[in-house]
Amino acid sequence: MTRELLEIAAKAGSVVRTPRPALKGGYGLCIDYADFVPQDIPAGGTARSYASGHMLLECFSTIGLHQHTNDYEIWTVRAGQIECNGLVYGPGESVVCMCDETHEAYNLFHGDSIIEYAKYQQN
Repeated sequence: MTRELLEIAAKAGSVVRTPRPALKGGYGLCIDYADFVPQDIPAGGTARSYASGHMLLECFSTIGLHQHTNDYEIWTVRAGQIECNGLVYGPGESVVCMCDETHEAYNLFHGDSIIEYAKYQQN
């Protein structure tokens, strides 16, 4: 996954591109390429994806420390190298932030890092 491919998808209308400077109190620029529109959780359901896409963190950008109170999130690194809660993750590696946990991300790569994300609502 590259910035160029994400930009092509955004121009084609298959993802929604949103620049997110200082995301969650972090620094630098992150760009969200959202590919899933939030949906209601069906009655009787226990968890359902309500947001997914790719987050591009420019060189040395961060996502600030934040807590997931009613949801959980899975990140999979697609390019670059991310430090999350003191552990380093590279391409193909995933990290989960469960409900009521906190996490943050630092782009350690000398270039763009890309995280694929999926958020699930806790019911």
